[in-house]
Amino acid sequence: MPGASPFMTYNSPAAIKINEEFNLKAGEQIYFQEEDLRISFISVITDTRAGIGMNSVLNGNAEVLFILSHEGDEIEACLNTNNEPKSFVIKNFQIIFKNLVPYPADSRIIFHSRYTATLVVKRNSRKIFS
Repeated sequence: MPGASPFMTYNSPAAIKINEEFNLKAGEQIYFQEEDLRISFISVITDTRAGIGMNSVLNGNAEVLFILSHEGDEIEACLNTNNEPKSFVIKNFQIIFKNLVPYPADSRIIFHSRYTATLVVKRNSRKIFS
């Protein structure tokens, strides 16, 4: 189908509300219909977090690429688990990246489809695009 999205789309169920955490799997997107806000989890760009069972003095970081769409504006946002930026503002919404699972375990490869991001969307009193 021309113009069809390659992502699984979930309309925001009544259980997921603005200001509440929700999970989004890699390759999926969520659409908040009342807000005309879409968040797509594109990929994990890097993941240098210390794995389960590994000793490290550094926390490491996972950098994740999202596409954010609101009222016709679309922007790519690279958000991080430990480094900045951890959030992004598009018009009157702030998208906050809270967590990414699974953590690396030893030297095992994590397949892209296994990643799940925890996010929260908050209303911003200022309408800006950053």
